[in-house]
Amino acid sequence: VVELTGTLGLAWLFSADCPAPEALYSGFFHAVSAFCTAGFGLYADSLSGFRQSAAIQLVIHVLMGLGALGFLVIHDLVAGNLRGAGGRREKLSMQSRLVLKTSLCLAVGGTILVWLGNRLLPTAGGPLGQQWLDASFQALSAATTTGFYTLDIGHLPMATLWVLTALMFIGASPGGSGGGIKTLSLALLWAYLRDHLAGRADTVV
Repeated sequence: VVELTGTLGLAWLFSADCPAPEALYSGFFHAVSAFCTAGFGLYADSLSGFRQSAAIQLVIHVLMGLGALGFLVIHDLVAGNLRGAGGRREKLSMQSRLVLKTSLCLAVGGTILVWLGNRLLPTAGGPLGQQWLDASFQALSAATTTGFYTLDIGHLPMATLWVLTALMFIGASPGGSGGGIKTLSLALLWAYLRDHLAGRADTVV
């Protein structure tokens, strides 16, 4: 369902630049690639040709994000919006809450750090909105270990490359399609270090 919705959205957006059959195929290919966090594309420069298209990048954002969250979290989110027994909403599991909080922190923090790192580029000027769009796309692509890019990775400052490397090392979430040590591992490690440094005998989340 997610991939089909993404296919239709991307095909409609791609149709502004190419014939309908080509747009449909490209939309299907990139929707599957993004949701599976595969990063394979049909263009030699990945998605650099669509750098200024906020709409295309937004669809890719959503597909990468959902693919990286994992099916357990997606199930929890869907079930949480449905009425359970007695008409009550189901609560999110502990795993889902940790994954969502950690993923949000990585996405927001990564975007800010990538934006700050890109300020070192000779071409760091330009519209502020485009700068944040570039930063958010690269940060989420790294955090989900997808690998799409809209900027020339080879020309990014070393500070930005370190941020992207850290995001890729952490990666996606358990049950998701991305790699890395997983967001849940990071959250549990942080909780353990926090309680251990505070002198607590047990780790409590």
